[in-house]
Amino acid sequence: MSKYNMKLDKDQIKKLCKLENVIGQLVNIDVSPNWLSNIPHREFLDSMYIVYRLNATCIFGDGFRETKTMLIDNDIVQYMAVEEQDLYMAAMRNIKPEILSMSDFVYDTPLLTISVSGFIYGAFAIVSRDIMDSVAEKIGNDFMLLPGSVHEMHAIDVNFFDLNHTELTYDKSFIRSMVYKASHDVKNRDEYLTSDVYIYNRELKELRTLKGDQSWKLQLI
Repeated sequence: MSKYNMKLDKDQIKKLCKLENVIGQLVNIDVSPNWLSNIPHREFLDSMYIVYRLNATCIFGDGFRETKTMLIDNDIVQYMAVEEQDLYMAAMRNIKPEILSMSDFVYDTPLLTISVSGFIYGAFAIVSRDIMDSVAEKIGNDFMLLPGSVHEMHAIDVNFFDLNHTELTYDKSFIRSMVYKASHDVKNRDEYLTSDVYIYNRELKELRTLKGDQSWKLQLI
């Protein structure tokens, strides 16, 4: 465990390596296969992986300026004596969602930001069906899921963009190109997550691609 160099003693490591401290992180699917081979993970949608981290606020406290986390690799899994499914279930249980309205800042656009308390790796919140249902309830309709970064995602009423309104060029290719530019504008390249747009169907409880050619049911925890 010393190679993770958080300068932790044995008691701190024991306190840290518990399922109650596991958080989920979404990463872009183009990560290095060599890096991923030593990391417990699973695919999410068609453009991301889920990996796991340990939240060290149990050691450093909530008042620390920046939350320290430790990426969970196969050595830590062995130390914790758990499997990837255990990490996934724990990460889902540990989500503390933050859903913020951005309408006052984006020209009265009905835009919501989806993250978690502390805004650290908050994009993981979109994995939760309960959270997606809560977003749909706030919006009052199915919604389009727009990428932000590894720390947050955005949601907007699916009817905000008239996909057939060619006069305003609100077509699917326009939306994809707009989102591609915005998603690649993150200051830190490590925070880039995806350029893909998804639509959440609140009746079917599923996310589908903007093109509508693939869909995924969200799991209820």
